[in-house]
Formats: sequence, structure tokens, C-alpha cells
Amino acid sequence: MLALSLEGAELMVKSEKYMVKIDDFVPRGSILAPGVIKADPGIRTNDEVIVIGKKALCVGRAAMSGKEMVESSRGVAVDIRHVKKL
Repeated sequence: MLALSLEGAELMVKSEKYMVKIDDFVPRGSILAPGVIKADPGIRTNDEVIVIGKKALCVGRAAMSGKEMVESSRGVAVDIRHVKKL
């Protein structure tokens, strides 16, 4: 399994694949489902994902599918590994 770095995420942002959009905050751990605004429906559990918001760019591993992230009102959506404040 490959792990995505912040530098790799910056290069992939334009493709919008495996992208999770969050609200206006800087994550300090896992991202919960209520904080997710939009997610690529192709995301599956354990996929490497890019998380982007107005204040942060992050990489991590999906804890649920993209559809579940958007529809769920509770639970961990993404386990964050690296965070870069914007």
C-alpha cells in the first residue's frame, strides 16, 4: 500500500479524484463525518485520500466510503496522517 505525502497531494489536487472537501477548520486528528461537505463517490474504505478545506490541506486514510462520508451524521470519515495549514 502506498502512502500519499503532502507534496504528492498538492500535485493531485487538480484531478479531484479521491478528494474530500471539509468545512472551514484545521483538523487536529481524525475528521468526523459531519465536517465533510463533499467527497468523491469513488472513495472506498482504506483508500488514501486528499482532504482540502479553506484553512488546510491534509492526507489520510478513508474510514468509510465517499458516499457514507456525505450521508452520515456521525463517525470517523478520515484518519489524518499529515496536515498543512493554508
